[in-house]
Amino acid sequence: MKIYFDGCSHTWGAELLDPYKSRYSKIVCDHFNAEEYNIAKRGGGCQRVVRNLINHDLSQYDMFVIEMPSRIRFEYFSPNGDWVGASPHALHMKQKNNNPVHDTLIDYAKYIFTEKQADSEQLIHYTIIRGLLENKPHIIIGLDLHYLNGINISVPVDKLYAVKEKPKKLMGKVLRTKDNFIPKAHRGHPNEEGHEIIAEDVISWLTTDK
Repeated sequence: MKIYFDGCSHTWGAELLDPYKSRYSKIVCDHFNAEEYNIAKRGGGCQRVVRNLINHDLSQYDMFVIEMPSRIRFEYFSPNGDWVGASPHALHMKQKNNNPVHDTLIDYAKYIFTEKQADSEQLIHYTIIRGLLENKPHIIIGLDLHYLNGINISVPVDKLYAVKEKPKKLMGKVLRTKDNFIPKAHRGHPNEEGHEIIAEDVISWLTTDK
């Protein structure tokens, strides 16, 4: 058995002491005695998640766990031949990147990523993901962060977790904690306990007929 995971830093295991041993994808795969295929990337967006699904032979995987990243992230194909991620909030990257194309796109993104635009983009990506994984065992999760009006996930994911203080709106099925929170590390990513909670919920979802 082989399980496919994709998303952003939450699924990669950011801020964990040892992400390769304690992230939720490892816990899930240990439970199913499955091979872990985790291609999540820190700073990755929904465009990347969709591109990865399209570029993979999905018949090689038995289950799929997709985390919807921030709705305002995007990517572009750089002159260097690489896919580069960006977002309106990545202004600090302008100083590090020294790439005029990257800088221009970030400036442009500040104007195009209104709340309505971000909602529309995320719904398009969500619909594509659902279509690609139709009739395949899968779960789509979201971890809500404070972007644009306090909302990061604007589509009806299967499980939605909050890891920052009181998002203004939550969609989907929020589980576990009193105020829709899961335990977090210093910069807002789920900590070890948070990954254990996510893993338990993912296991339950994948072993229950939907």
